[in-house]
Amino acid sequence: MILKSQILFLLMFLGLLTSPAPAWSQEPSLEQLQKRMGGETVLAAEAASLLNPICRFEEHPWFELSNLRPGSTLSTAMELDFVCTGPLDGQFHLVVLTNGKRFRFAMSHSLLRKRRGTFRCMYSEISGKSPFGADVEAYVELTDSAPNPRSRNSRTVPDPIDPLFFKVSESASRGSVSQPTYARAIRASELETYQLRKKKYGPPPPPPEGTALVKNETPLVPGTPVLAAFEGDWLKAEVLAAWDSGRHVVHWPELGHLRNQTLGQTHLAISHETLQRLRSNPEAFSPSVKLPLNSLQPPPEGYIVLPDEVSLLPGVPVKVGAWDYTFLRENAGQVSLLYNTSAREYVMPRRRVVIHEEVIGSLKREGAAEKYSKRLQELQSSVTQRLMRSRGPARTYQINIPLPAGYQRITAETPLQVETDCQACWGRRWSPVVVKSLFENGDVGIVWTKWPSTRIERVTRESLIVSDDTLAKLAGDKMPTEATKTPAEPSGTAENFTLVLVNAGDRPVRVIKEVMEIANLDLSMAAQATRELPLELKRGLSSTEAEKWKTKLESVGATVRLDVAK
Repeated sequence: MILKSQILFLLMFLGLLTSPAPAWSQEPSLEQLQKRMGGETVLAAEAASLLNPICRFEEHPWFELSNLRPGSTLSTAMELDFVCTGPLDGQFHLVVLTNGKRFRFAMSHSLLRKRRGTFRCMYSEISGKSPFGADVEAYVELTDSAPNPRSRNSRTVPDPIDPLFFKVSESASRGSVSQPTYARAIRASELETYQLRKKKYGPPPPPPEGTALVKNETPLVPGTPVLAAFEGDWLKAEVLAAWDSGRHVVHWPELGHLRNQTLGQTHLAISHETLQRLRSNPEAFSPSVKLPLNSLQPPPEGYIVLPDEVSLLPGVPVKVGAWDYTFLRENAGQVSLLYNTSAREYVMPRRRVVIHEEVIGSLKREGAAEKYSKRLQELQSSVTQRLMRSRGPARTYQINIPLPAGYQRITAETPLQVETDCQACWGRRWSPVVVKSLFENGDVGIVWTKWPSTRIERVTRESLIVSDDTLAKLAGDKMPTEATKTPAEPSGTAENFTLVLVNAGDRPVRVIKEVMEIANLDLSMAAQATRELPLELKRGLSSTEAEKWKTKLESVGATVRLDVAK
């Protein structure tokens, strides 16, 4: 008996007697592989090049190709008919070899889901639009790769990660193809990669005993303990949120919140005891952390999801995701927020907003409304100034029409404030504007209130006028009286003369030319201005400048008047 056991041990040590290997690790023979390929030759792994595609597995789809023919239109290089069976997971390409070149044409899933049809190779997908030769070979190739994290937001198809290329059809040919491209047996390293990927990203194994997969009627609520599949294993997890799409945000405590994912019902299992508690008392469950709407991650440290009972004030700082916003207003569960970087307004659900706990406490303090209102004005002004500086110099809208009664021009001394109502000249009409920002050099950021666009425009102060009533409020109701006004000095250095064009005379063309130079107008505006006389051409001139322009205009036949400011 002892001798027999020693012999068995010696045989196993020498490799002559081995224990049975798992079924997936047993390497099939070339004859079995050829059956998978519909009888087409399959090369041994060590005898084939890595450029040859890998022989398909039983779980892969199979394509039958037929009627390989030239394209029926000038934009089509080649056409063929196909019929496919099996699951359509992965990326599929039609590989075409002709004239010593290799082309790959992506096969859309919308076409493949029909299971049969005609596939067309378009010239637009061929670099250089090289025509196909008389001898052509074509087969379908499946690209198996790990999921790309950029695929959701990428506008183009991302490059595959560690791809494996499987041949999933026999080669179809036209003309004289001496030897088709044969599939090869999979190598040991490739098989290991494929099996690990299948376990990590494929369907999970059956759930453990005592649990069952979640069904449509299972009433999962935030805080429900479940088993969630993670890379082929069932781990303890917690449901943090349920989305309208039917998927659930799952948190694995042993992995941390950075691993939070949305999973469907096939990846969630629940115990019978938990299911009974859910049906009898779902209010007994509460999540360990409350997530913002449509978010996978909890709020940053110190922040919480905006509570329903908290009423915000305009100017309160909040966050949405990792970005900073400022609260403006709320309407029917929707909040209007100002993005701090661009000063652009966004509307979003209230449940997406998070707020710092200290800010909530400050809302109840005295003077909170004034504090956050001032913060909002300062934020809008600073952001607007930064954006305006990047858009170049300020624009000047020339005032070439009479001022309305009760209005005066804005000068460097005018005490403007944000949200001041003013007017500007556009198209020879007065249009209302609102001041949104004040620049250090005196420029003003305005919004045209009657225009649909809310874009802030940077203009000079000389472009604006303001009413006397508004100016009185800005100056603290301290308008100067007639007794306190300083009389104009008639000296040549006092800037208190206004140049007024009374009549264009018999040579209006020459007068228009001088008006263009004096008032900085283009030809059409200057011509129109000379038809609406009298016209103020320039204000705040010294006596020397006023006499200079008066002389030039009178030399071309115009009648000019100089008014002195009182």
